[in-house]
Amino acid sequence: MPQVQIIEPTIKPQEQKIRVCAYARVSSDSDDQLNSFSAQVEYFTQLIQSHSDWEFVDIYADEGITGTRADKRNDFQRLMRDCQSGRIDCILVKSVSRFARNSTDCIKAVRELQALGISVIFEKEQINTGALTNEMFLSMMSAFAQEEAISISQNMRRGAVMRMKNGTFRLSQIPYGYRYDEHGVLTIQSEEAETVRWIYSSFLSGVGIQTI
Repeated sequence: MPQVQIIEPTIKPQEQKIRVCAYARVSSDSDDQLNSFSAQVEYFTQLIQSHSDWEFVDIYADEGITGTRADKRNDFQRLMRDCQSGRIDCILVKSVSRFARNSTDCIKAVRELQALGISVIFEKEQINTGALTNEMFLSMMSAFAQEEAISISQNMRRGAVMRMKNGTFRLSQIPYGYRYDEHGVLTIQSEEAETVRWIYSSFLSGVGIQTI
């Protein structure tokens, strides 16, 4: 009777690596937050590449964009598209507030990702959505992040109103034709003022906006 000889493979199949990316966001363009933005990108790049069983996909980052509107964040939308196309297994985020400050958007995105078999790891809160048995804790954290965003917005508005009342308010973008002097007072910039006068004069004379 012929003998069956089993030939062992000379090359053992390698374990498939987990495809990991990170999402980072800062909400304004102040110097400290710009540093935080670059720090998040650098930190997650090094973290992912330090794991031999992880495959680095990309760093998705929105700079100077509010977290309360997911549809306004271009790189967040790019992240979701790449998840839907099957490029990603796991997403790293510094905290729930970096992922979204709107609890509805946060839960909706996490549910969609879970349906795709993709887990989100929130480092600060130590939440791994792949291991969640229910959404209660994540819902609480996202609600706190949303309330924090509302509080920050209200405080900034109150601060701006107070500075307007006491005369110390400074515009983040100076109108064309003006400059701040050494005392922080808006003064007319003569050369640009001539352009402004020409624009208004042309418009009042019937010249169309596109022509101007």
